[in-house]
Amino acid sequence: MTIEKTFQQLRQDRQITIRQAAKGIISPSALSRFEQGKTQLSAAAFVRLLDRIQVDWSFFVNTDEETTRSVFQQLIVLKKNRDIEGIRTMAAQFGQSSDANSKDFAQLCQLMLVNLGVLPATTIHSTVQTVAGNVVATDYWSTFTVAAAKELVSTISIEALPALLSANAEQLTINHQTANVLYEPDLCTIQLDGVLRLLAANRLTDAEDALSQFSLARATYYEEGFKYYIVLNLIRKERGQATTPPEIDTILNSLAIMGANRYLHGLVPQIEPLLRRQRFTSNLFDTERFFAKYGR
Repeated sequence: MTIEKTFQQLRQDRQITIRQAAKGIISPSALSRFEQGKTQLSAAAFVRLLDRIQVDWSFFVNTDEETTRSVFQQLIVLKKNRDIEGIRTMAAQFGQSSDANSKDFAQLCQLMLVNLGVLPATTIHSTVQTVAGNVVATDYWSTFTVAAAKELVSTISIEALPALLSANAEQLTINHQTANVLYEPDLCTIQLDGVLRLLAANRLTDAEDALSQFSLARATYYEEGFKYYIVLNLIRKERGQATTPPEIDTILNSLAIMGANRYLHGLVPQIEPLLRRQRFTSNLFDTERFFAKYGR
């Protein structure tokens, strides 16, 4: 299946119209022609479209045959489907293989199982430390390094998290300077998720530093600008400072009106504890109903 048809199938599977997917990125007619194989898109536009329909760009890496996916793609699909036994099976296969990359993939499987709530982080403490050390020490991140960082941001110790975010912010800067937009959506997500975790752990100074590093990266091709302003205003509230428009409730209300349910189901559980701690209220919607609908 071609990239164009794969994108079309993924968009349709998510019941997203061409107009909804294209809004603010390219014209609907341009997207329609792309899906029909009649025109090409810039890398920046394609990455933004993938982010809009909430598809990981790695799904398109090494797709040579319709029925074949790379090992990495298989893991992405397994995690997305919460196929715990599938991940465990692949981890066991990697453990028995003598291939040079098998150890790395086995460790990635372990991190995924931790984030799925199946494996206690304490049982793979040494693995987390090893993978984190390798990620932070890598000058130019690959597909695998970015994937590992995505898993580490919620499993690494809170004390080691600032170092991971500094390395991630450096990759954002490198990607921006080299006009390599392929990894930017994931790198942005890693940074903002890490800042939220620091805030939840009352590491306010570290959170501010990490967000400042993110700002300096000047990443422009990401859909999570909404999350950036939410994080910024959460920090300002923690400091007792005036918030910056758009306000948090305006953003959340806009996302709900847009029908961004999948995005909200991922975002709200992250920010709900912080909003409750700050005694968040809104004149735009009932906060308790909102949390009940999109929270944990």
